[in-house]
Amino acid sequence: MWNNSRLSGWKRICDFFERVEFQNRGAAHLHIVLWTEATINEMISSNQIRSTMPDPENEPELYAKVRTHQIHTCRPHLCGGPPPAGEQCKCNFPRPLSNTAYNDPTALRYVYKAITEEDRWIVPFHTPTLLAWDTHCNFQYVTSKGFARYMTKYISKAEPSHIFNINEGNRYYRHVLGRRLGAMEVIYLITGKTICNSSATVNFLPTDPPSFRLKTILPVSQLLHDLENPYYPDAIEKYFRRPRGNDFEHLKYEEYYQLYQVHTPNSNVIN
Repeated sequence: MWNNSRLSGWKRICDFFERVEFQNRGAAHLHIVLWTEATINEMISSNQIRSTMPDPENEPELYAKVRTHQIHTCRPHLCGGPPPAGEQCKCNFPRPLSNTAYNDPTALRYVYKAITEEDRWIVPFHTPTLLAWDTHCNFQYVTSKGFARYMTKYISKAEPSHIFNINEGNRYYRHVLGRRLGAMEVIYLITGKTICNSSATVNFLPTDPPSFRLKTILPVSQLLHDLENPYYPDAIEKYFRRPRGNDFEHLKYEEYYQLYQVHTPNSNVIN
């Protein structure tokens, strides 16, 4: 559906990042960032992300799903509870009244269309996705500030630890944090599903001196071939072992990995 340019409304998906989260070890849900061919201004003009209550007569199915899944309800454990009059909860509800969606340069998020008091409590949604999934979703246009915060949070986010009544500093606490897995996460792991996925990869290039770099030990079968060197070569070592010649002589460290894939003679390379 999302790859159908006419149905999705954002033309072609150029790149994506997704992260499956098991909040409180419950059901899996997705955090996704899409880079689309359509610009944000184009999508605002065609109303691709909606944030107002549909007409119950013209769009009865969508109206029912928005009322069931997309109305924010303030709860103390989620957003601090109902805010005082004239203020917002931690999730920024109620939203301000606005005749259109627009980017507020001082904020992390866009301001979305809200014409009535009821609209102010609606979580923004993508109509085809809501109709197909029939469950809660939250679609947002991305700001530069908000994007950096969002990606940093969900790439490196750890699962919550407050559900365990174990004292800080206790060795059993550390063991539980390192070993505990919920049923849904186990299913993902044993079926080979990825928890983080993206259309583009990032290579970490170490810059630490040799004595401070982390080392990965070779498997036993490879250790026997070279007892003097039990570790995989790191990116810096591979860079200094690069082929000789005019094409490689003046390549900088990061340029080498931007332009070339390093692999063993017997490995399968996918272009």
